[in-house]
Amino acid sequence: VGIALFVPFAVAGVVGQAFFGFFLVALFFLWWGYGAALETFNNGQTLGKLALGLRTVSQTGLSINVGQAILRNLVRAADLSPPFFPGLVAMAFTPRLQRLGDLAAGTVVVHDRRWRPAPPRRDASSATGRRSAGRRRWPARHRE
Repeated sequence: VGIALFVPFAVAGVVGQAFFGFFLVALFFLWWGYGAALETFNNGQTLGKLALGLRTVSQTGLSINVGQAILRNLVRAADLSPPFFPGLVAMAFTPRLQRLGDLAAGTVVVHDRRWRPAPPRRDASSATGRRSAGRRRWPARHRE
């Protein structure tokens, strides 16, 4: 993290304050806008939630709207404030494990039932550790 922050500061000293101002504005929109934009336009899923099969919905079960997505991501700063990390405390005391942003916006993060990873393929040859020799056998409905 230190190296990632050092480079923009070093470049800002050489190039000038314009780059540094641009960097701060871009960092602000990336930090605050990424989650809100993706949750709004990607059916309640950021890239991380998509990879884990999670989705943010309103407490009624409907998709979240723009206001809910912005509010829950703006309250993230309060969730992460040390030393007590109130977002974690709120998750410990709410039945749906909601952080402060979820409570403020009326949302909850749920497992997306539509998302399922492909089950591992097991056939007789993989159970014994041997490879099947020759051609693959199709079920009867696929044979001619």
